[in-house]
Amino acid sequence: MEEEPKLVYSKLNCLIEDPDGVRAVEVYIYREENAAEWSLEVVNHENVSWVWEETFKTEQDALNEVRMALKKDTMDVFYQAEDDEE
Repeated sequence: MEEEPKLVYSKLNCLIEDPDGVRAVEVYIYREENAAEWSLEVVNHENVSWVWEETFKTEQDALNEVRMALKKDTMDVFYQAEDDEE
């Protein structure tokens, strides 16, 4: 039986709130124990998850990606109904 890979979680994992404090998302940055690159996942208040297909060389690169998405599209990008997505 194959063992589940052990995950290493970043110290940069965080909760990011919108400026008015009404909405927030959880940011999870992690990698498999022996992997070099980091994965990125964002989860909203309804436990809907967005996982990036690409990986990131550093934890900071992953966090910067989320911040850029929020700057470009605001918190709305993580609060769309599934049928609103293109």
